[in-house]
Amino acid sequence: MAKVHLFADSLAVDHNGKPEDIDPKYRDRTNSYLVTASLYSPGYNKDKAVIGAVSFKDMDNQIDFTHISIPLEESHLFSCDYGDIIEIRVDLYYVEYKSFMFNIFADLSGKLLEIAKEFIKRLDVSNIAKVPSELLQTVLNSIINPSNRSMPFNIGAGVTRNLGQGLLDIRLAVEKDIVRELTYFDRDQDRGWATDTVVVVPAGVNGTLKLNAR
Repeated sequence: MAKVHLFADSLAVDHNGKPEDIDPKYRDRTNSYLVTASLYSPGYNKDKAVIGAVSFKDMDNQIDFTHISIPLEESHLFSCDYGDIIEIRVDLYYVEYKSFMFNIFADLSGKLLEIAKEFIKRLDVSNIAKVPSELLQTVLNSIINPSNRSMPFNIGAGVTRNLGQGLLDIRLAVEKDIVRELTYFDRDQDRGWATDTVVVVPAGVNGTLKLNAR
C-alpha cells in the first residue's frame, strides 16, 4: 500500500472557452475556471474515487492563456492510499462566474453558506482557491447537473494510469467542437438582442495540467 499527496501545479490552455477575438459587442462576462482531479484505485476508499478541486476567476480577460502557464500555487487537492491499479482523471471547466455562484448559493444554508462566502472571497484573478471539502459535492452537482443559468463547459479532460513522485503532465483534450451562442445588442440592424453561434474550443488537444505527486 502506498500513499500520495496530490497538488495542482500549473495549467496551460490553448482555448479559454471564449471567442479567440473578444468582440466588444458581446455581453460582458466574468470568466471562472474549475479544475478537478480524481484518483480511483480498486479496493481503496470503499471503491470510490477521491476527488479534489481548485478554482479561480479571470476578471476582464486579464489572463492570457496563450502566452503563459497559470501557476496553481501548489494547491493541495487530496491525500489518499492507493494500490497497484490506479486511474487519475482531470477536468477543466469554464463557467460563467456569477451564474455558477448563484447556483451554489441557492443550494446552501447555515454553516455551509458561511463556508461558501469565505471560499468566494478568496477567488481572485491572482489567487487560486481550493474548493472546501464541505462544498465539493454541491460544486460538482452544479457542474454535472447544471440549471439553465450556470452554463458550464468542459474545455479539457485527461486520464493517466501512471503515478510516480514529482510532476505529472496530463494532456487536456475535448472530443468535439464546443459551440456557444453569444448574445449581443445589434445596433446596426436595430433588431435588439441577437446571437452568434461560434466555436470556442475546437476538437482536439487543449492544453496541459501539471500535478505534483509526493
